[in-house]
Amino acid sequence: MHRFKTLSLLTPAGSQRRSGRLYAGAAVALICLALGGDAGGKPADRCQRWSGWARGNDSGIRLRLRLCRTRRGVTGTMRWDSKRSGWNVRRVVGRFSNGGKRLRLRDLRITKQQPKKGWRFCLVDSYDLRQIKGTLRGTYYSAACQDRAKLALKKVKTAKE
Repeated sequence: MHRFKTLSLLTPAGSQRRSGRLYAGAAVALICLALGGDAGGKPADRCQRWSGWARGNDSGIRLRLRLCRTRRGVTGTMRWDSKRSGWNVRRVVGRFSNGGKRLRLRDLRITKQQPKKGWRFCLVDSYDLRQIKGTLRGTYYSAACQDRAKLALKKVKTAKE
């Protein structure tokens, strides 16, 4: 027979003290809720959506970024759309620094793409962004495409906010 570990359970101050037993599975669910998840173990939505533009080799790129916090930093997807060069979707990773005011990202891979004739898409080696009043502004660099560009993104408010 398998025995579960138990924890003591106390009632709030001012009420009659009761002791009881709480099974480890229930404790895990309570801890998950306290950390911002639900009892099913799903993490709270720690993702943000951003929308904006980039101007580099193609001066008319519209960007959409979904960025999610992880234990090690951030991960996400970025979609590029342009009437001139086509579209692509990229997987990005990075970290915030300087108290959340600076964000450095890099492309892991291009997951989907449809370049127009005469164009090709390259991985971005580094995005260097600063967070200022609900915007991310900065530059990116791609050695493969010899592209240095400026970009700006504005946080998209969701129904939850």
